[in-house]
Amino acid sequence: MKIAIIGGGACGVAAFVDLVVRICEESIQDNTELVWFEKKKELGYGLAFGTDQKGHILNTETNLMGIFSHEPGHFSEWIKERYPKLYEQNEKVFTPRKVYGEYLSDMASLFIKKAKKEKLSVSRIEEEVCELDYTDGIYELSYGESEKLCADYVILALGTPSPNTYEELMPYNKYYHSPWPGDPIVEKSKDAGTVGIMGTSLSGIDSVMTLMDNGFDGKIYMFSPDGLLPKVQPYETKPFNRKCLTLPNVHEYRRNALKKPSLKQLYWLFIKDVKLDCPDMDWQIERRFGYDALTLLEKDLEWAEKGGDPLLRMAYALRHDASTLWSWLSEEDKLHFHQWLGIHWGINRHAMPIQNAEKLQKLLKSGKLKVVSCVSKAKAVRDGEAFELKSDAGQKFEMDLLINATGSPSGLEQMDLKLVNGMLQKKMLLPYKAGGAVISSKTMQSMAPQAGSDLYVTGHLANGMLMDVNAVWFNVQMISKMTEEIVCRMLGS
Repeated sequence: MKIAIIGGGACGVAAFVDLVVRICEESIQDNTELVWFEKKKELGYGLAFGTDQKGHILNTETNLMGIFSHEPGHFSEWIKERYPKLYEQNEKVFTPRKVYGEYLSDMASLFIKKAKKEKLSVSRIEEEVCELDYTDGIYELSYGESEKLCADYVILALGTPSPNTYEELMPYNKYYHSPWPGDPIVEKSKDAGTVGIMGTSLSGIDSVMTLMDNGFDGKIYMFSPDGLLPKVQPYETKPFNRKCLTLPNVHEYRRNALKKPSLKQLYWLFIKDVKLDCPDMDWQIERRFGYDALTLLEKDLEWAEKGGDPLLRMAYALRHDASTLWSWLSEEDKLHFHQWLGIHWGINRHAMPIQNAEKLQKLLKSGKLKVVSCVSKAKAVRDGEAFELKSDAGQKFEMDLLINATGSPSGLEQMDLKLVNGMLQKKMLLPYKAGGAVISSKTMQSMAPQAGSDLYVTGHLANGMLMDVNAVWFNVQMISKMTEEIVCRMLGS
């Protein structure tokens, strides 16, 4: 049996190491081959974890980042052994992403050696898979100039895709389509007086950190439709005791009513919990709109010093239940969630590390950074030597350098991935209305008409049917279920 893993980032490493464990446990390595595709020489780093920028830090505490599903603290133990000083500082410093990339690379190398010691065949192919076909139970992968490989099982671990928006700006030298890697941004910003960043979420903040950590001294504008920055994540988040929005309470409703809970029901249970925790909550400012970025950020920093505001703490307390609650919602309510609550969920659930928030505070106070609510489309002006956007109030902003940090698109058709585009045309992937592909949320199998039964989807490609696919710890858990399914199918074949 031949298993092909496409992608060598966090999801690819998680799939590989868990497959090695399960295959060797079942003593089926003699007739099994793992083929791992990753165009980069080094495994584990990808875009997000290969950055050298010191301001690019993990947005999740290290004790959740272990690459093994039942050992979430494994990364912390690795740091303790490899970087004892960083481990000692861990409660006061968020870990650099490059360190996590090193950890993933280390685990990939270790388990390649383990596999070979156990006589499990492992092949590394430093090429990008550009096409996938399925005929009579066999998957054919095309890569390189004209090379092909056949496999019995295929795992898509393609990482976080860039959006295919603003393709008309790609020919311009002063437009950069992604916050990562940071080196091109550093180079292009050297002679820029003004930089525009499309996006105010964590990706946009990464771009700001890249500029400031490399001595950029000009003006920075951040644009987004809502003009909202993420909340501020404390070094240690104060626990939140949920009494209303719990799995037992919602499941009780399901078994009594014999129907799905509505989004409105879950929302009011959420609000009820927050009110119980903080009866004096200032709901006016928590609506966020109408306040300038500095006012909100300073309020968020005050809360962070006290362990986080109730909305943020509630969102983080839902971390391990959110995906189950999400699976109980109708597809229509998932769409309504994105329309009504997605912005507020995002800024609370995906908060910025406090040390980056403090840097932004200084920039906002100095006037070097401005956050703008803007729904207009960016356009090139002055023969592509500058870019222009308009605020909601009609004010024009002109920038010498423009960075697209709008984040990963949810829809498959919006992803800048040749392989995915081809699979959509062949109906090997089926778009889900709420984002990503239609999959089995239990086994991660693609449920598209022409996918066969042994094509598996991980990470961001499953962003609609699953809830937390931008979190490594969640992907690790789901990948463990996936590898269990694959090995069970191999044993039964």
